[in-house]
Amino acid sequence: MKKTYVIIGLFIMIVLIGCKSQDKTVEKSLKRCVNNSINEYLNGIYENSNLDFYELMKSTELVLNKFDLIKNESRQEYIKLFKSIIDLKVNDNSKKESYKKAFREILYILEKSKFDGNGYFIKAYPLKVCPFEILIKEQNEMSSPLRIQMDATSQLEANGFDNLEILKDLINNISDENFEKDIYRAPVILLVYLNLKLQFN
Repeated sequence: MKKTYVIIGLFIMIVLIGCKSQDKTVEKSLKRCVNNSINEYLNGIYENSNLDFYELMKSTELVLNKFDLIKNESRQEYIKLFKSIIDLKVNDNSKKESYKKAFREILYILEKSKFDGNGYFIKAYPLKVCPFEILIKEQNEMSSPLRIQMDATSQLEANGFDNLEILKDLINNISDENFEKDIYRAPVILLVYLNLKLQFN
């Protein structure tokens, strides 16, 4: 009987290690695809582009922290942030000036890095194109965070990037563990920028 439990325990451990290993492979492949695709696109316009999309989004997140638009990097903070950005349209929010200053600083960082947030492809690579490629290549589950992100992005494109319900669904369908990883949080940060742009550009 003890041997059976040991064998079952070993089997479960092997499966869990295999899943973690596949997750890391998917995440590395996604990062590589996004960065290579963006740099290839930018190299068609500028020379010697060596942009790291995920580092750029971390810099953007630091600005959000600096202006107290988020208190931490949790899913709840991002949902609150989207709600407050969208509410700026209907309310004379006392924080409006902070949001505007944050947007200008983010815009400066993006322009300095030659990241054109207006370009369709530059948005599409991290939000849809690369997640789709990796889903196919890695034969990833249809319920994976990448699939959820792709579906939500398609809905946002159809209904507007400022659709709070879709943004909430997107964030709520990313586990806390995954949201701690820049690979899954960076597209959400890009969507924050797009929402700020809708307000102030």
